[in-house]
This record gives sequence, C-alpha cells and structure tokens, in this order.
Amino acid sequence: MVIVYAIGRALVIGFIGMFIAYQGRQLNIPIFNLQGRINRVQFIIGYMGLMIVFHILGSFYQNMINIIVTLPAYWGLRLFIGLCQALIFPLLCTVLARRLQDLNAPALPALIWPFFITFVYTYNALPSTSITLHSILAFVAFLLMILPGDKRKNKFRLPPESIRRKQRRDKENLAHRKAAISKNK
Repeated sequence: MVIVYAIGRALVIGFIGMFIAYQGRQLNIPIFNLQGRINRVQFIIGYMGLMIVFHILGSFYQNMINIIVTLPAYWGLRLFIGLCQALIFPLLCTVLARRLQDLNAPALPALIWPFFITFVYTYNALPSTSITLHSILAFVAFLLMILPGDKRKNKFRLPPESIRRKQRRDKENLAHRKAAISKNK
C-alpha cells in the first residue's frame, strides 16, 4: 500500500509541476521553454543544483517529521514539501529536455524521468531499495554528464558554444561597423 501511495503522490506532484510549466510557457517565461540545448557543464550545474534542493527538502522533511506532534502540522508539512517538489519538477524537465536535445535525442524521456525522480525522493522504502533506486538515478545522470553533445547544428538548434561564439562575432561586427561609421563622419 505504501508504494501505491508513493506512486500516486509522485504523479500528483508531477502533474502539478506540468501545469506550472504549461502556465510558464503560456506567459513566455524562458526558464520553462523546452527548446534549445545545454552542454555538459550547464547540465551538471543545473541537475546537481536541483538534486541538492531535492535532498535538502528530504532532509528537512525527515528532521521535521520527528518533532511534529499534531496531524494538521503533519499534513501541512507534507503539502509544503509536495508544493516545493512541484515547483522543482518543471525545472528538472527543462534541464533534462535541453540536455537530451543536445544529444540529438527526443525530449519525451525528459518529461517522464522526473516522475521517477519524484517517486524516488518521496518513497521511504527499505534501505536496500532506496540505495538501488538512487543508484539508478545516479547512473542515468552520469551517462548524461559524460556523453558528448553534437558539435554541429542539429534539429534542435546550434550547440550552446556556437551560439555564444556567434553572439560575440555579431557584437564585434557591430562594434567595427560603429567604428567605421564614426570614422567616416
């Protein structure tokens, strides 16, 4: 029964997170945009940062659950942690989707994998089961961290380094044009 509750909770958190992401895209908030690519360093920073936040929320929950004595406080804590995880969920989808697009892979697994991550962080199982589930998370993250992205343009745009180089070149060309115009005056 505990596993059914954990799966249901992960699904509810995920769907709330998807709704937040949908609203964010409707409002043109760039952080919720699944288009584009990120390189390995950007992925490591984003993914590890989000995993640290997930871990802090889990530790906070474990520490607070030991001192809570009333039922409303218990459910308030569960609701608070669930809402925090729902806010993190779309960011995790974005980071994973952009990294998969850098590998020239479709982003659909990036929309499903955060459900599993949320399940792992909400399921308090036996220590051996928790170690196995966290090992799976670490293995997939490690693969995404070490696999090199496409060096050239793929169907998801230019690589992140090329975009920065192009922006720098455009800025330099603009400066040269401005200098030539001011020289001609």
